[in-house]
Amino acid sequence: MYPIKKILLIFLLSTPVIAVSRTAEPLQPNFYEGDAVAGAHRLRMQFIVQKDPSGNFSAKMNVPAQGTFDYPATVGYEQDSVVFRVEKPADAYFKGKIKADSIVGEWHNYGKKFPLTLRKSVDRIKLRPQYPQPPFPYAEQDVIYYNGDSSIRYGATLTLPEKGERFPVALLITGSGQQDRNETLFDHQPFRVIADYLGRRGIAVLRVDDRGCGQTTGDLRQATSEDFARDVLEGVRYLKNRPEIDPAKIGLAGHSEGGLIALIAAQDNPDIAFIVSLAGPGVPGIEIFLSQQEHALKKIIQDQTTIDLSQSLNRIIFSDLIANPQQKAEVIYSRRLKEWVSGQDSNTVKKMMPTFKSEQDLEPDSLTKLVGPMNIPWYRYFMASDPGKLIGQIRCPMLILNGEKDMQVYCDLNMDGLEKSCREAGKTNVEFRRFPGLNHLFQHCETGEPDEYGSIDETFAPEALDLIAEWIGKTTGSSR
Repeated sequence: MYPIKKILLIFLLSTPVIAVSRTAEPLQPNFYEGDAVAGAHRLRMQFIVQKDPSGNFSAKMNVPAQGTFDYPATVGYEQDSVVFRVEKPADAYFKGKIKADSIVGEWHNYGKKFPLTLRKSVDRIKLRPQYPQPPFPYAEQDVIYYNGDSSIRYGATLTLPEKGERFPVALLITGSGQQDRNETLFDHQPFRVIADYLGRRGIAVLRVDDRGCGQTTGDLRQATSEDFARDVLEGVRYLKNRPEIDPAKIGLAGHSEGGLIALIAAQDNPDIAFIVSLAGPGVPGIEIFLSQQEHALKKIIQDQTTIDLSQSLNRIIFSDLIANPQQKAEVIYSRRLKEWVSGQDSNTVKKMMPTFKSEQDLEPDSLTKLVGPMNIPWYRYFMASDPGKLIGQIRCPMLILNGEKDMQVYCDLNMDGLEKSCREAGKTNVEFRRFPGLNHLFQHCETGEPDEYGSIDETFAPEALDLIAEWIGKTTGSSR
């Protein structure tokens, strides 16, 4: 989900591991969590270990403080240790020995090791209170469809109300990162909850696995938000051919980056009847990244002057990345950092770059591992994106929602941005709503920080569900 990725979290990612041998203690499917220790600092890490019917293990990694959830990891063995290795693009893995109720080992990242003991918690794997329960006044069909040249297969679930015919439908769009059709994270399945709620109110729902996830194929490595918008339009094409669906009432509901994807797909598109944006971006991508970085910096740096200096440097570098999309990120970083260092006194350089020893540290080869992820097409595209430029091309009605405690796609920054764009475009068929006390996932919360998501039992606030269902019903003339 968006989580729109912070740079710090992107740097954690890695490549698959090859199994070598078995550990003495058997690995068990479970929820494991612990703190990686680096001096006085601790970083909470979680691994959800799963086992398929064939006996093969897989895992998903969460780093709540950095907004990473359900990131795929492989499970392998080296001598007497188990290894969880996250899948690309960096070099990071956990290696440890299995004990009765824990796995004791170390987190490895860029040649450094940090003590990490993962303790299992049986109680964490559970159904959340809002998980749909029977009786169901709707049918669910698992469906497969293809893009125009059959190069991509889409796996999806279509929810169809039992009573009535020619239903309005909402196609749900996930946020950033690979996610399944239910947008599963921390045992929460928000898209399943939304589909259940809308299905009970006479609104059909199509929810789809992302590229390379579940039953959907396709190459994620070179894909951008524009490619994901094409995926959405293939879903719209599929729905237009379903006899149960009213082709004039097909709408999009996108969460986080999914809100941007919905705008891209709906540009001057008469097939889209409505858009619901759930915590979607309202300002250029560069502003999203900078706002997230400032929030992260304030957690570790007390001096606002240092934060401002860091942000001004980041803005220069990010702007250069946007202006030169074909140039390697490490080359841009090297050039800009050298320029910056040459204009600062030694104390400032030491404060801002404590690991800097010599000019060699600023050469492109030295920066490749650190900033390589910024060469990913998705990253460059999102950074340069501007939802404000799309608003004037959206003809259909829009419902734009966010929680006031969203600490990922900040409510005021993005809602203000969208309101401004709508005013400038003269768009009046739009409704805005800010929900007090709700986070990026539309949960009632205390702080809104990502590390709180898993501890909250609520999956999606009832008042938000109510408004979505009521608005779609009113907009499509299908209220119940």
